[in-house]
Amino acid sequence: RPRRPVTVHSDGIGIVRSRAHTDVFVPGSGTCEPKYSSADPRTILLDFSQRWRFYHHRPIIDVRTEIDWSACDRRVRLCFPTTMKTSRMLTEIPFGVIERDRYEMTETCWNNANGDWPAVSWGALEEKGSGFAVFNRGTPSYRNEDGALLVSVLRSPTFPNCLEEPGSYSAPVYDGMRDAGRHVFRHRLVFYEGGWKEACVVDAAREFNQPVPAALVPEGSPAPAWPIGPLPDGVVLAALKRPHDDGGLVLRLSEMHGEERSFDLEIRRGEFTRAEKTDFLEDPGTPLEMSGGAVRVDLRPFEIATLRLR
Repeated sequence: RPRRPVTVHSDGIGIVRSRAHTDVFVPGSGTCEPKYSSADPRTILLDFSQRWRFYHHRPIIDVRTEIDWSACDRRVRLCFPTTMKTSRMLTEIPFGVIERDRYEMTETCWNNANGDWPAVSWGALEEKGSGFAVFNRGTPSYRNEDGALLVSVLRSPTFPNCLEEPGSYSAPVYDGMRDAGRHVFRHRLVFYEGGWKEACVVDAAREFNQPVPAALVPEGSPAPAWPIGPLPDGVVLAALKRPHDDGGLVLRLSEMHGEERSFDLEIRRGEFTRAEKTDFLEDPGTPLEMSGGAVRVDLRPFEIATLRLR
């Protein structure tokens, strides 16, 4: 499928420097198709702008992309080129991490994934002891082409039946599925030495993608302290909720490094004196050792564990 670079149509850049970071502003085309070298009748409007924030003392870059568009049968991708020559890519999947070869798009039927792999919070490239990761906030569609990491952010299928129910359902009212209008996307580029586990990529991406939720507080009550202490690297808090029946608190922990873990989880709220490991339905489970305000937790590789505090 043909591709058309659009950043080359920018009219210039602006730079603002502060003590902590430098912002580089890239304005968009400012108009629609007539400015492109090859007219595209299926692109009605495409305007964009970007802000690249370079931190002076941190190996990260924050990218904010704003797009206003209307199109049919088109896709917008962000491209982050590197000097790496690898065709493999690490991606986070639900409750795990997997390394994949490049998606070769061998199928051309309407139900194919069009060359992207899903990456829940991040995708990364690693080569010769160093790595490069792109964190996302809800746009988990990645492709690696010989060290160029492509992230799809918008698509506009004219007849998007496969978005509803692949292969069996036809959606006659599809105008609202074309993602027309103004959109804002935020990504973080992270550079690290060693492997993704040593660099704590899972934890850093989770903080960017899903900030810590507010404490669960009954209406009208003062805000209590955060209920638990810090978790080990690679163990993430997947859920924090009230139980479905009586009092207490439910934590869902996920082991993301594929390793056995054993650690003491600090309980910072004095009203919790007992703990147990339950199933997803929160039925009564196995009591856990709790002493000195901490619970002993043992996790298998990639285990999803539900803990209930009483």
